Amino acid sequence: MQPAITVGLALGLAYLLGDFPFQSFRLTNSRSQGWTKIVGHGLIHWLIVLLLVVVFASHYVVLSWRFAIMASCYVIFHLALDAGRGHLIRHKCVADSTTTFLMDQGLHCAVVFGFTLGVTKIDWQAVRELGTISENTRNLGLAGAIVYGSVVFAGGYDPIHDKGPGSERTVGR
Repeated sequence: MQPAITVGLALGLAYLLGDFPFQSFRLTNSRSQGWTKIVGHGLIHWLIVLLLVVVFASHYVVLSWRFAIMASCYVIFHLALDAGRGHLIRHKCVADSTTTFLMDQGLHCAVVFGFTLGVTKIDWQAVRELGTISENTRNLGLAGAIVYGSVVFAGGYDPIHDKGPGSERTVGR
Protein backbone atom coordinates (compact mmCIF):
# COMPACT_ATOMS: atom_id res chain seq x y z
CA MET A 1 0.00 0.00 0.00
CA GLN A 2 1.24 3.50 -0.74
CA PRO A 3 2.65 5.43 2.25
CA ALA A 4 0.11 8.26 2.05
CA ILE A 5 -2.77 5.78 2.08
CA THR A 6 -1.34 3.85 5.04
CA VAL A 7 -0.73 7.03 7.02
CA GLY A 8 -4.14 8.44 6.03
CA LEU A 9 -5.93 5.28 7.12
CA ALA A 10 -4.02 5.23 10.43
CA LEU A 11 -4.95 8.89 11.04
CA GLY A 12 -8.56 8.28 10.01
CA LEU A 13 -8.78 5.37 12.43
CA ALA A 14 -7.24 7.56 15.16
CA TYR A 15 -9.91 10.19 14.53
CA LEU A 16 -12.75 7.64 14.65
CA LEU A 17 -11.44 5.98 17.82
CA GLY A 18 -10.84 9.30 19.55
CA ASP A 19 -14.25 10.73 18.71
CA PHE A 20 -16.45 7.70 19.21
CA PRO A 21 -15.36 4.74 21.40
CA PHE A 22 -12.77 6.64 23.49
CA GLN A 23 -14.98 9.65 24.12
CA SER A 24 -17.25 9.02 27.05
CA PHE A 25 -20.77 10.43 27.33
CA ARG A 26 -19.63 12.54 30.29
CA LEU A 27 -16.75 14.02 28.26
CA THR A 28 -19.06 14.76 25.32
CA ASN A 29 -21.49 16.71 27.47
CA SER A 30 -18.94 18.43 29.67
CA ARG A 31 -16.64 19.80 26.94
CA SER A 32 -18.68 23.00 26.84
CA GLN A 33 -18.24 23.40 30.61
CA GLY A 34 -14.49 23.88 30.84
CA TRP A 35 -11.09 23.89 29.22
CA THR A 36 -9.84 20.86 31.16
CA LYS A 37 -12.36 18.62 29.40
CA ILE A 38 -11.42 20.07 26.02
CA VAL A 39 -7.72 19.57 26.72
CA GLY A 40 -8.49 16.01 27.87
CA HIS A 41 -10.29 15.28 24.61
CA GLY A 42 -7.36 16.75 22.67
CA LEU A 43 -4.85 14.70 24.64
CA ILE A 44 -6.80 11.52 23.88
CA HIS A 45 -6.63 12.34 20.16
CA TRP A 46 -2.93 13.21 20.29
CA LEU A 47 -2.03 9.96 22.05
CA ILE A 48 -4.14 7.83 19.70
CA VAL A 49 -2.56 9.50 16.65
CA LEU A 50 0.91 8.85 18.04
CA LEU A 51 0.10 5.24 18.93
CA LEU A 52 -1.50 4.34 15.59
CA VAL A 53 1.20 6.02 13.52
CA VAL A 54 3.85 4.10 15.48
CA VAL A 55 1.95 0.81 15.07
CA PHE A 56 0.86 1.11 11.43
CA ALA A 57 2.99 3.72 9.68
CA SER A 58 6.25 4.27 11.58
CA HIS A 59 8.35 3.17 8.60
CA TYR A 60 6.69 5.92 6.50
CA VAL A 61 6.74 8.75 9.01
CA VAL A 62 9.76 10.08 10.84
CA LEU A 63 8.73 10.49 14.46
CA SER A 64 10.30 13.81 15.36
CA TRP A 65 9.53 17.16 16.88
CA ARG A 66 8.10 18.16 13.50
CA PHE A 67 5.64 15.27 13.69
CA ALA A 68 4.72 16.10 17.30
CA ILE A 69 4.05 19.72 16.33
CA MET A 70 1.98 18.66 13.31
CA ALA A 71 -0.01 16.25 15.51
CA SER A 72 -0.60 19.11 17.94
CA CYS A 73 -1.84 21.29 15.07
CA TYR A 74 -4.15 18.47 13.98
CA VAL A 75 -5.58 18.32 17.51
CA ILE A 76 -6.02 22.11 17.62
CA PHE A 77 -7.91 22.05 14.29
CA HIS A 78 -10.00 19.15 15.55
CA LEU A 79 -10.89 20.94 18.78
CA ALA A 80 -11.65 24.16 16.88
CA LEU A 81 -14.11 22.27 14.66
CA ASP A 82 -15.76 20.69 17.70
CA ALA A 83 -15.97 24.02 19.51
CA GLY A 84 -17.26 25.80 16.41
CA ARG A 85 -20.00 23.25 15.85
CA GLY A 86 -21.00 23.41 19.51
CA HIS A 87 -21.06 27.21 19.45
CA LEU A 88 -23.20 27.33 16.30
CA ILE A 89 -25.67 24.83 17.78
CA ARG A 90 -25.86 26.55 21.20
CA HIS A 91 -26.54 29.92 19.57
CA LYS A 92 -29.14 28.40 17.24
CA CYS A 93 -27.19 29.33 14.09
CA VAL A 94 -27.58 25.75 12.85
CA ALA A 95 -29.86 22.93 13.93
CA ASP A 96 -28.44 19.95 15.80
CA SER A 97 -29.28 17.61 12.93
CA THR A 98 -27.86 14.73 10.96
CA THR A 99 -26.91 17.19 8.20
CA THR A 100 -24.86 19.26 10.65
CA PHE A 101 -23.26 16.08 11.99
CA LEU A 102 -22.31 14.92 8.49
CA MET A 103 -20.93 18.33 7.55
CA ASP A 104 -18.85 18.24 10.73
CA GLN A 105 -17.57 14.77 9.81
CA GLY A 106 -16.65 16.00 6.33
CA LEU A 107 -14.63 18.88 7.79
CA HIS A 108 -12.87 16.48 10.15
CA CYS A 109 -12.02 14.23 7.16
CA ALA A 110 -10.55 17.28 5.38
CA VAL A 111 -8.34 17.95 8.43
CA VAL A 112 -7.19 14.31 8.45
CA PHE A 113 -6.45 14.56 4.71
CA GLY A 114 -4.45 17.76 5.20
CA PHE A 115 -2.54 16.23 8.09
CA THR A 116 -1.76 13.19 5.95
CA LEU A 117 -0.39 15.41 3.17
CA GLY A 118 1.76 17.32 5.65
CA VAL A 119 3.10 14.27 7.43
CA THR A 120 3.96 12.28 4.31
CA LYS A 121 5.28 15.34 2.39
CA ILE A 122 3.52 14.03 -0.69
CA ASP A 123 3.52 16.31 -3.74
CA TRP A 124 0.44 17.27 -5.76
CA GLN A 125 1.34 15.02 -8.68
CA ALA A 126 1.31 12.03 -6.32
CA VAL A 127 -2.01 13.20 -4.89
CA ARG A 128 -3.44 13.30 -8.42
CA GLU A 129 -2.14 9.78 -9.01
CA LEU A 130 -3.86 8.67 -5.80
CA GLY A 131 -7.04 10.03 -7.36
CA THR A 132 -6.90 7.37 -10.04
CA ILE A 133 -8.42 4.66 -7.94
CA SER A 134 -8.42 1.03 -8.98
CA GLU A 135 -11.60 -1.01 -8.85
CA ASN A 136 -10.29 -2.99 -5.87
CA THR A 137 -9.64 0.23 -3.95
CA ARG A 138 -13.09 1.58 -4.84
CA ASN A 139 -14.65 -1.64 -3.57
CA LEU A 140 -12.60 -1.44 -0.38
CA GLY A 141 -13.71 2.18 0.11
CA LEU A 142 -17.33 1.18 -0.45
CA ALA A 143 -17.02 -1.61 2.10
CA GLY A 144 -15.42 0.80 4.58
CA ALA A 145 -18.20 3.34 4.08
CA ILE A 146 -20.82 0.63 4.62
CA VAL A 147 -19.13 -0.52 7.83
CA TYR A 148 -18.80 3.09 9.05
CA GLY A 149 -22.44 3.82 8.24
CA SER A 150 -23.56 0.61 9.90
CA VAL A 151 -21.61 1.31 13.06
CA VAL A 152 -22.64 4.95 13.36
CA PHE A 153 -26.27 4.81 12.27
CA ALA A 154 -27.60 1.25 12.04
CA GLY A 155 -25.78 0.33 15.24
CA GLY A 156 -28.02 2.68 17.15
CA TYR A 157 -25.68 5.63 17.60
CA ASP A 158 -27.77 8.76 17.51
CA PRO A 159 -25.56 11.80 18.07
CA ILE A 160 -28.53 14.14 18.20
CA HIS A 161 -30.87 12.47 20.68
CA ASP A 162 -28.55 10.28 22.75
CA LYS A 163 -29.02 11.25 26.39
CA GLY A 164 -26.50 8.77 27.72
CA PRO A 165 -26.85 5.93 30.22
CA GLY A 166 -29.97 5.95 32.35
CA SER A 167 -32.03 8.17 30.05
CA GLU A 168 -35.68 7.58 29.27
CA ARG A 169 -34.86 6.89 25.62
CA THR A 170 -34.79 3.18 24.87
CA VAL A 171 -33.61 1.30 21.81
CA GLY A 172 -36.33 0.72 19.25
CA ARG A 173 -38.53 3.51 20.53
